[in-house]
Amino acid sequence: KVKKLNYYLIDFSEALIFSALNLMYHLPDCTFILPHEFNVNKNNSNNKKNKTITFVTPEQIKFISKKSFDIAINTNSFHEMSKVVIKNYFKMMRHVLRRKNLFFTVNRVEKAMDLNSGQSINTKYASKEIYLNKKKHISINRFEEYNWKNSDIIKAYHTSEFNKIKTRNNFQLKIVKLKNAI
Repeated sequence: KVKKLNYYLIDFSEALIFSALNLMYHLPDCTFILPHEFNVNKNNSNNKKNKTITFVTPEQIKFISKKSFDIAINTNSFHEMSKVVIKNYFKMMRHVLRRKNLFFTVNRVEKAMDLNSGQSINTKYASKEIYLNKKKHISINRFEEYNWKNSDIIKAYHTSEFNKIKTRNNFQLKIVKLKNAI
């Protein structure tokens, strides 16, 4: 008997449509639940098919049940978020991941951002703006400074070889078992 599998893909509305179209094309035997079809008051996986992919926006995360997932994946996005948003993602993952979990992430080692414009900026300029001019909309995100805990168990941690091929920027790959307690 095939176990029923349910997947959630969390992303911004603007990006979800591309993921949905791609997965619908490549996985035609799955059931797809789009954000506007996501019902917080009932089990969204009551269907006859064995695989369901539910697309959820960040605003809908609060409706996902505690300890629902075994795996979380984040690639190429933490370095473009504010520190508060990164902290909230880690909090959410620690809430929805089961005790036996894995979190896979690949992100830039360091990236400076102007959070108002969403533009990448020079790290030297960003440091000056943050520390001398006290600009709150400038952020330098460092992979090592994400919301890791000493009790997280690292399974793999190294420079991403794939990203070396496609960019001059350094990316870290980390697979970790997150400690669930917030």
